[in-house]
Amino acid sequence: MRWVQKHIEAIGSGWKRWRRGMRDRWRPPIAVVPSTERPAHLRPHRLYVTSQQGQPTFGFMVCPCGCRATLHLRFFGARSPRWSVVTDATGHPSVTPSIWRKTGCESHFYLTRGRINWC
Repeated sequence: MRWVQKHIEAIGSGWKRWRRGMRDRWRPPIAVVPSTERPAHLRPHRLYVTSQQGQPTFGFMVCPCGCRATLHLRFFGARSPRWSVVTDATGHPSVTPSIWRKTGCESHFYLTRGRINWC
């Protein structure tokens, strides 16, 4: 019985991943929005980036899974976790390493050239 349950769970998670991928294929790419401070209201499909002396310091975005939680990304300093962001010529960001929300919805994804790639 455990074997059946294990395979049903594996199929279910694969189905969810496939559905997310198909849904995200039609979403607009995420764009970088420069900001002087953390915005009070975040809009989907945007990465708000604050800067000091021309260097990105923090990023804020709405979780792409649909839970509407705010993701906080640190782009500077020695503390972990820390990400790096690069913007291409069209204004679409790539963030490394992957973004993994350890609480709530537990989303785990890469943001590459403005597109969400689920793990």
